[in-house]
Amino acid sequence: MRLRSIRLAPLTGVVLALATLGGCAGRWPFVAEHPSAKLLRAADDLASRGEFETARAAYDELAAKYPDAPGAPRARAIRDALARILETQEQIERLRAELAAREAEMARLRQSLGARETELARARQELQRLGTEATRLRTDLEELKRIDLRLERRR
Repeated sequence: MRLRSIRLAPLTGVVLALATLGGCAGRWPFVAEHPSAKLLRAADDLASRGEFETARAAYDELAAKYPDAPGAPRARAIRDALARILETQEQIERLRAELAAREAEMARLRQSLGARETELARARQELQRLGTEATRLRTDLEELKRIDLRLERRR
């Protein structure tokens, strides 16, 4: 048993040292970074700042230049997600513009409707006035007919 722990001691020390260095540095200092890693970090930074169009182009460049890189699948997935986000943003802008146009049209139609309702109210008043006048004229006509009949009977 003691022999086994003696053999594992150097290996354990190396593993602990590498874990300590790796945890503090964020990456291994003696392992070369893949050339795509810098481009991936730059694209991630652009995306986190909300520069989606530029970030999408950077992810696209990474996927095209380094299709077999460790970060390429992630870059393609994020690129596709950003493309959908950008399409959705464009659709939202189109719908907002369409909504504004329809609201303007509704305002114009409401104004036109108000003018027509006013015109209709005037026409109804005129119709009522003419109806009253027609009734008065019928009454006058009936009265004239009675007078005419009386005059003819006297002759």
